[in-house]
Amino acid sequence: MKIAQAVLNGDLHLGVVGAPPDDPRLESHPYLRDELVVAVPATHAWAKKTVIMPDALRGTPFILRETGSGTRRIMEERLGNAGISIADLNTIAVMGSSDAVRQSIKGGLGVSILSIRAIQDDISAKRLSAVRLKGIPMERSFAVILRKGKSRSPLCQAFLDYLLRAKPKA
Repeated sequence: MKIAQAVLNGDLHLGVVGAPPDDPRLESHPYLRDELVVAVPATHAWAKKTVIMPDALRGTPFILRETGSGTRRIMEERLGNAGISIADLNTIAVMGSSDAVRQSIKGGLGVSILSIRAIQDDISAKRLSAVRLKGIPMERSFAVILRKGKSRSPLCQAFLDYLLRAKPKA
């Protein structure tokens, strides 16, 4: 939400977001595929599992991203489709960045749902583990967003062309 608003305000020429915004004043270009996972400390009971039942989230200390973040929007939608609302979670904190959530999980405050990309280094270093939710697909697409109808500087256009041509591997 913050990035989309900054693009709309003209503070940013373009942004990369975790869920294409619904605002008709923005144009959106698919950028890369991602997957959201349940991120848990390496010492957590779920750390050795690959999949858990979605109902296991109920009652577990949970750290949310802020309202409006792409991660939270996708999480709410997918959990909602499985009959789990945000109110069903034992929310202990709401944080404004994936990094703040990641650090809180490493500190043992709770679990959360984050991009596998955001926690990949911690998984490799065995500080965090990624667990999937049985029956809930958590794939998403990142998108590059720009203000519709706004002229672009040659530098902005070159950067957009580069991003869309040199997409990272999914």
